[in-house]
Amino acid sequence: MRGLGAEVAKNLALAGVKTLRLLDHRQVSSEDTQGQFLLPVSSLGKNRAEASLERVQDLNPMVDVKADPEDIEQKPEEFFTAFDVVCLTCCTREVLLKVDQICNKYGIKFFTGDVFGYHGYMFANLGEHEFVEEKTKAAKASQEGQGGSDPNKAKLDLAETTLVKKHVRFCLLKDALTLSWSTEGAKAALKRTAPDYFLLQVLLKFRTEKGRDPSPQSYRDDAEMLRQMRTDVLASLGAGTDLIADDFASCFSEMAPVCAVVGGVLSQEAVKALSQRDPPLNNFFFFNGIKGSGVVECLAPNLAS
Repeated sequence: MRGLGAEVAKNLALAGVKTLRLLDHRQVSSEDTQGQFLLPVSSLGKNRAEASLERVQDLNPMVDVKADPEDIEQKPEEFFTAFDVVCLTCCTREVLLKVDQICNKYGIKFFTGDVFGYHGYMFANLGEHEFVEEKTKAAKASQEGQGGSDPNKAKLDLAETTLVKKHVRFCLLKDALTLSWSTEGAKAALKRTAPDYFLLQVLLKFRTEKGRDPSPQSYRDDAEMLRQMRTDVLASLGAGTDLIADDFASCFSEMAPVCAVVGGVLSQEAVKALSQRDPPLNNFFFFNGIKGSGVVECLAPNLAS
């Protein structure tokens, strides 16, 4: 329940989901009170989820909102089966992979996302997902007043639409993060892949090894470690070492506008997954706040074949 989590909780509450569970075992820090709009000023030192509960509930009294102050790492597998959608932010790579596999096993829609300075991402694994898409009907053109027009020529009848049922398959987060970029096919795809994919790998490595995110209070040391991890990560994936520029470690705090964009996309995809309407984003969404642009990337095991 930091900046991105607050955006997602707000959007889902306003969308009118039946129930919403806020899960966070951490305490509110001074940085949280400045960047997380659901927290009252007096909440410093309190549990993040419990401190956010009242304002989320006030957004939509029709939604059943509950706070859970327990650590997600201590939750048994059965805990996740009570939900239709699970969305994780600010978790380690190990937790993300574990929960994703649990959700995939039980047919639960899985989302994760994070914001790192000016950069943010979302990942979705909807498993074997079916949805309906509205299509405009194509009707045969009328012959009246058409002269010598082709009788087989069809035109779009904008007044009529039909729902078309479709199916799409998603991959596990583990498979999406462990792609090899050393094959010829992958090298060709590398040129059109967003550098943010590799930046995400660096962030997850830092979080796993240091047990925290990069901090403005230790900017110089953390920036140097991030640059070293960048080299290690790109080498381990078989990608070029020049994919991430040196200035990527220029900002560590969650940027509110980036949280708003990524949180909007993530919660919109969650609603689409629940309603099974319209094509989902498969499987990454990356947002670059410096350029003000977002891109959808489908990064799956067959990329490197």
